[in-house]
Amino acid sequence: MGILSLDQFKQPTFLGYVENRLPSKTYMLKEISENEVSYDLTFDYDVFTQTYAPSAAITGWNSGAPLRDKEGFKTLTQEVAKIQHGIRIDEREQLKFQNPRVEAERQRAVQRVYDQTDRLIEGVNDTEEWLRAQAVYLGAITYNANNVKIDVNFNLPAVVTPTDAWSDRMDSVPLDDLRALIQAYKDANGGEAPEYIDMSGAVMQDIIMNQQIRGAIYGINSQMIPTRSQVESIIAQIADAPIKIRINDNQVSLNGASATRLLPVRTVAVLGRQPVITVEGPTVEKAFEPGIYVVTKEDMGPPPQDEIYVGKSAFVGIKKPSQIHRMSV
Repeated sequence: MGILSLDQFKQPTFLGYVENRLPSKTYMLKEISENEVSYDLTFDYDVFTQTYAPSAAITGWNSGAPLRDKEGFKTLTQEVAKIQHGIRIDEREQLKFQNPRVEAERQRAVQRVYDQTDRLIEGVNDTEEWLRAQAVYLGAITYNANNVKIDVNFNLPAVVTPTDAWSDRMDSVPLDDLRALIQAYKDANGGEAPEYIDMSGAVMQDIIMNQQIRGAIYGINSQMIPTRSQVESIIAQIADAPIKIRINDNQVSLNGASATRLLPVRTVAVLGRQPVITVEGPTVEKAFEPGIYVVTKEDMGPPPQDEIYVGKSAFVGIKKPSQIHRMSV
């Protein structure tokens, strides 16, 4: 009997491990995503196309309330996508488990299965975050691999470009550029301020070393370098709101290819509290329930080998396009 014949790798114990495994890294876009489930392969969600709700009417007593038209949003239908991959435990690993030289070697073989499963879980989470990043940072999801083609455009506000690139630390004016972008966000959202600004570490360094920023904090011609907290404070000041700046330098290796950034290095995104929706759908492997699954396959060969598969079905949508404003700096 192989490693996967152990009780801890049988359902429902192994599934409980996979479902409750805490992420090994922070998924920033999951934090700004509403999470829902669907028991069908398609799901509907409302896209808010109006920046504010109409105010209620003032009426006299004993009079009826006016009915509003269902303006300000539209309903879209999308389909969840299957996200899955697996690993094979080969004959050499099985031998270390079945015929160990010492008990510690057997335990290492078991721990290796857990470690490899953790990587499968992380890979599923990475792909889901990649979908969110494509939607939020690029405004579209384009994918063509494994006989699957996805081409979805979320019609976000156009990317703006400042007059001077922020890499020009002497002449660029990031405070003015951010003030204009934040004001555009407020105008598109009934005066409501954004909650987050996502940028790369390289762009943050440009801001920290920028002459306009240093002058605003220390005075003109100062050679002192501000701290990140000082930069965040002055940006919150021009926004008149406690905006949180997040550095997103995370990368994913999609389909095993070379790692690529989720946030383009020269893109700055001004975001609302929860403009994204992530929907998990059902799978056969999960007994037609939504959520992550794990299945195992034992094969006595020849050659003998065990397999582990982890996956889910999910997709994302943009509920509030007006809460995503981007600038190429």
